[in-house]
Amino acid sequence: MQGRGVKNAPTLLPWHCKRPPPSSWAGGSAGGTIVLVLPAATGAGTMGGAGGVKTRLVKIGAFNAGHAPHNRLVTAKFTLLNFLPLALFAQFRRVANLYFLLNGMLMMFAEVTGAFNSPYTSYTTLGPLMFLITISLINDALTDIQRHRADMRMDATAVDVVSRGGGQLRLANIRSGDVLRCVRGEAAPADFVMLAGSGEASTAYIDTASIDGETSLKLRRAAPLGLAWQACGDDGGSSEPAAAAAAALNGVVECDPPNEHVNAFTGNVALDGGGETLPLSKENVVLRGSTVHSAWVVGVCVYSGRESKLAKNMREAPIKFSQLDRVTNRAVLIALLLQLCLAVISSGAMVSFDRRMEDKLWYTGQKQTFASYLEARWPDLEWEADRASFGWGLCTFFILYCFFIPMSLYVTFDFAKIAQMQFIDWDEDMTHEVDGQAVRAKARSSSTAARSRSSSPRATASRSCSSGSWRRTRPCSRAA
Repeated sequence: MQGRGVKNAPTLLPWHCKRPPPSSWAGGSAGGTIVLVLPAATGAGTMGGAGGVKTRLVKIGAFNAGHAPHNRLVTAKFTLLNFLPLALFAQFRRVANLYFLLNGMLMMFAEVTGAFNSPYTSYTTLGPLMFLITISLINDALTDIQRHRADMRMDATAVDVVSRGGGQLRLANIRSGDVLRCVRGEAAPADFVMLAGSGEASTAYIDTASIDGETSLKLRRAAPLGLAWQACGDDGGSSEPAAAAAAALNGVVECDPPNEHVNAFTGNVALDGGGETLPLSKENVVLRGSTVHSAWVVGVCVYSGRESKLAKNMREAPIKFSQLDRVTNRAVLIALLLQLCLAVISSGAMVSFDRRMEDKLWYTGQKQTFASYLEARWPDLEWEADRASFGWGLCTFFILYCFFIPMSLYVTFDFAKIAQMQFIDWDEDMTHEVDGQAVRAKARSSSTAARSRSSSPRATASRSCSSGSWRRTRPCSRAA
């Protein structure tokens, strides 16, 4: 339990357990959480509340209805329900878009109420703004559709499941308790405890680069059951005997509840029939996304879907907001402040001018006192009693100066990014020699967001999951 930061964590031993009777496993479903009651003499700390340690119980070859019902992972940002609000929120995080929206609404208010004069009509601002935002929304939708399709392809990957009658199942249908088989070059479809491996003494080599960024191979050992079929791969033998024996194995694996600690695993395994309970550690576990570098491995799934350690370290796909966007927002706010100051000065000058020139500007209709001959000549003429309002004048000049911030701002940035991407692709100095061939740099994204510098396993796994880099490994079984 060191991965959880718990001191003096108890060892999972059978005499500490209140295990449901075997009869409760009818149909492959049973209570999946047990409480380990610690003797008072041990003085050990407890987890999961006073008096016990909550653990997970996995029956080999059977499914627990309380565990994850599927093995699907979602890397897409949006769904049909949340696409519009989230995508619009992302667009209006750009201050310039929000600025033009408020400007257009102010123009529309002037047109509808006539409270003040608007130098421009509302459609000259709202029309182009709606067009640009619609293009951005279409681009976001197409990008997210690609993510959904990638998720569907991953879920449809064929996996060799030797339990449940044998054969191949879709990766999305794997559940805890299933006995799986992976061969060299394939990625583990779920977190499983090794039962047999093709290496000497039933071992296997894997790499976890897509999880923690480490490219060095790691040794994994089969659970120490001491059964003869576990050593069938010592001389390069076939996986069939081990797979058949593992599928017929009856036993229970007790382990930690699902958690995000990729370098920690504590549990034990006990075979039915009153056999000895044997401890398990992280050396006995292969995590989802790990690539197998031995001929084959066979194991029992303990965590699937959102319960796997890879999924626990995944973050929700973020709505990107680049450093360029942040700088642009600050620049827009500065320009907005200057525009507001200029509008205030202009409106004040207008009011001052009206007061000084009131007698000479009678034809504007804003004169408070008029010569008697004017009133006698045009008795039906309606005169406004108030001078020009400073507030309404401020609105007029604010709209007049709205083009301080160009509407083409973000469009220009996007074209500049595309040009930079093209220059990167063309740059002959940005090459790397691989097997005697020069590999050119390829700009695959226009995002200028700064990458996280964190090197922790959690952060690394989060970046790998969100970017989909772990998908580049080969699926866990070839389709028949």
